[in-house]
Formats: sequence, C-alpha cells, structure tokens
Amino acid sequence: MSWQTPKTNWTARDFFDLDPDLLRLGGNLAFLKKEAAGVLGVQSSAAPALPRLGETADPALLNGIEKNTAELAAVCSAEFLPHRDFLPGDAFWSWRDLNRIEGAMKEVRAALGSIRAAQPMLSFTLGGDFFGA
Repeated sequence: MSWQTPKTNWTARDFFDLDPDLLRLGGNLAFLKKEAAGVLGVQSSAAPALPRLGETADPALLNGIEKNTAELAAVCSAEFLPHRDFLPGDAFWSWRDLNRIEGAMKEVRAALGSIRAAQPMLSFTLGGDFFGA
C-alpha cells in the first residue's frame, strides 16, 4: 500500500464513501503499521478487514480502525483522542471523527518520518566491502 494524503478538512456537508474514503483510511493504516514495524520494530493489532463494494461498515471495523490508530499514535507519542466503542445500531463516524482519525494518521506518519531521520547510520567495512552512508 502506498500513502495517500489524508482528508483533514471534513465538514458536515461531506459524504464518506467506500471508494475512495474508506479505502484511503485502510490503506494509510496498513502503510503506517508497516512503517512502524520497520522503524520501531513494533507490531500493533491486526488491521481490520475493509468491506467490499456493496457491504457496509460494521462496528467491528470502526472499532478496529480506532484501536489501530490509537496504538500507532501511542508508540509515536502522537496526539489521538480515541472515541467510545461503537455498538451495533450506532451512528457512523461524524465529520469530526473523520478529521480526528485522519489527522492522527497524518501526525503518526510525520512522527515516524522524524524517528527514521533521527536514527543513526552506521558505516563499516566488512570483508573489504563498505556498508553505510
């Protein structure tokens, strides 16, 4: 998965669609989990499975995205205020929730980039071959 710029300017007039909105959220979540594993060596909860065209987003999906985002934000010291758990019959995310989640993902990506940039590069020679910067 490649990173897609999060939409962080949701308003009450916007519509949330499976494609591109939920697919962007899921793709960015998968990207961040892979980055966190590479940069920090941490594994978070399994990413929730995204619904296919014609399926609906259920509470397990919403809670899974919230949980994964909270875990990633915690390991990166990024700010994220998790929402309450969603139950069957609950309303979907509001535009404020979408701004909160996508904003946190943007902040996590920036934090992971800073951590990666700050990691020292070790240069050395091994068997006559040079490794490093």
